[in-house]
Amino acid sequence: VVRMTDELSSLIEALENTDTYDRENALIDLYIFLRSQNYPLPKAENTAIFIELSEWRDCSLRDGVESYYETKDANELSKLEKSMKKYAQQDACNKCIVGIRIYQEKGDFSSLDNWIINNEWAINDFLVELAKE
Repeated sequence: VVRMTDELSSLIEALENTDTYDRENALIDLYIFLRSQNYPLPKAENTAIFIELSEWRDCSLRDGVESYYETKDANELSKLEKSMKKYAQQDACNKCIVGIRIYQEKGDFSSLDNWIINNEWAINDFLVELAKE
């Protein structure tokens, strides 16, 4: 278990020591570690939000954010919304919740996809904060 903690510490340290515009790989490394090792962030409740926002952002940049919501059932979306509400002051969490509404109403995701593209660095910065907390 100590090795895991060391690995997690070094991944978080890599985020802290990397410029905003170069953090993508460090964020991906941390995401892969959290998913593959099933190991929490220092503040355990941030782990799920970190993972979900990472997937949300990546789906948007790859296939459009609608594809993210299509992988979730109603129960998962409800849990996601509850956990995101704790971070309501964060634009990324608010937009993720907005996406749930768009999905439920079978709306158009283009403005949300554009927001994610235009705010990718801000989303990444928030992911770093979640990891460091």
